[in-house]
Amino acid sequence: MYSKYARALTFQIICQTNIRVLGSLISNHLLAKNPELNLMPDYKDELLSLAVDLGNRLLRAYMTPHGLPYGSISLKSGPRYGETPITATATGGTVLLEFILLSQISGDRVFERAAEKATKALWSRRSKLGLLGSHINLETGEWVYFDSGIGGGIDSFFEYLMKAHLLTGKQSYLDMFEEGVNAIHRHVRQKSGW
Repeated sequence: MYSKYARALTFQIICQTNIRVLGSLISNHLLAKNPELNLMPDYKDELLSLAVDLGNRLLRAYMTPHGLPYGSISLKSGPRYGETPITATATGGTVLLEFILLSQISGDRVFERAAEKATKALWSRRSKLGLLGSHINLETGEWVYFDSGIGGGIDSFFEYLMKAHLLTGKQSYLDMFEEGVNAIHRHVRQKSGW
């Protein structure tokens, strides 16, 4: 069923597809499997199959030299020829939660490994001040836009670190979150009245 729709979706933004589509498939699978709720007694993991299929399609964006994802891909064929190598920090960090969950429920750690690799690749490139830029060249691993903060293009990187910590209990995610937020408080100028 999904492949019929995937042919129509020739261009997808990675983080939005992950949050809205993959997240929904995973959430609904977990609800359908819950024996206490008994919402779908005849459920046979159909939503999980769709989630794994979509996850594998999204993984194509991560097949880059540093594991940093393209910002958009074709769900049918992967990154398009000539696709820009510039991607937002948020794109690299906004699959952590869903990819970890998908690995947990499918038993295939490939999703979790890809998300962790991208997160670590971004984190390892923070400045001497501890700040991340907002956009990076996924081929060279160099920052293209050095502006930092908690605005668009970077905000959900930090959000997903906290969520991944809450999901997994891994201290490393909490440490990155706290160190990053503290660096922002120390070095990013705030407008008066905030």
